[in-house]
Amino acid sequence: MVNETPQSPPSAESNSSLPPSASARLRTGAELDRLDRDRSRVFAVAGIVLAVIAAAIVLVWLFTKPKPQGGGRVEDAFAVALPEDHVLATIQVSFSNTGSKQLWIREVKARLTGADGQQHEDTAASGGDFERYFTGYPELRGHTIQPLKIETKVSPGGQIRGSVVASFPVTLDAFNHRKALAVIVTPYASFVAPTGDNAIPIVITEAGR
Repeated sequence: MVNETPQSPPSAESNSSLPPSASARLRTGAELDRLDRDRSRVFAVAGIVLAVIAAAIVLVWLFTKPKPQGGGRVEDAFAVALPEDHVLATIQVSFSNTGSKQLWIREVKARLTGADGQQHEDTAASGGDFERYFTGYPELRGHTIQPLKIETKVSPGGQIRGSVVASFPVTLDAFNHRKALAVIVTPYASFVAPTGDNAIPIVITEAGR
């Protein structure tokens, strides 16, 4: 009688068509895929959070940054030729205080942008010099009203009109073919009296250029 020892049933590992090392590699690959998906979700969420934070910062900056306390427009501009390729220009503007507090004008400048994009800036002449300019160049008078004077007080909602006389180192033809013309009104920081530092300048630009 032959004593046959019953064989143990084959294990799950022996039934596998892949060697143990291949199965381990498959499990490791699946885990890596899962980790990659998790990392992608984390990066996506982080990107959304950063975008929201950036948008919030921009909105806060837009709503809290200081704004000029006024505006206006250039109503007329005229120039005469001076020697050595210069012009003497008179610029008529209207100016409004759009803020809730009165302002005091500290400085007035004019800025010319030529057709080539080059800019020239000059401090406005004193109103006391207007008559002297009119004597030498009478054609300026018909384009000039009262001077836009420094230390003028403008109440909230108030409006004033005035002329600015300035000189630029360009020919009369270059002035007439300019790209832009602006008057820059800089108020005092103090709204109680004409004292203190400068407030934000108010740039009054010429329409249609």
